[in-house]
Amino acid sequence: MTMRALLRRGAIDAGRSTMDSAKRKKIYADLARAMVEDATWIFLMQQVDIYATRDRVTWTPRGDQWMLLDEATLK
Repeated sequence: MTMRALLRRGAIDAGRSTMDSAKRKKIYADLARAMVEDATWIFLMQQVDIYATRDRVTWTPRGDQWMLLDEATLK
C-alpha cells in the first residue's frame, strides 16, 4: 500500500490511538515500509560513528547515536 493510501486511511492516527501493541507495531511497520518504497524522503547524509572502549568496559553503542553510559558496566 502506498504512503498516500495509508495516510488517507488515517494510519498515523490509528497507530497513535490503538492500545493493542501488536496492531500498533503493524501499523507503524506498514508506514515505515511505505516511506521507503515511495521514497518519501531522500536521505542526503549517513553519519558514521566510531567508538572506542577499554577491555574492562562492557558497552554496546545504540543506533540512534545516544550515549547512555549508565548502561555501561565494568568487567
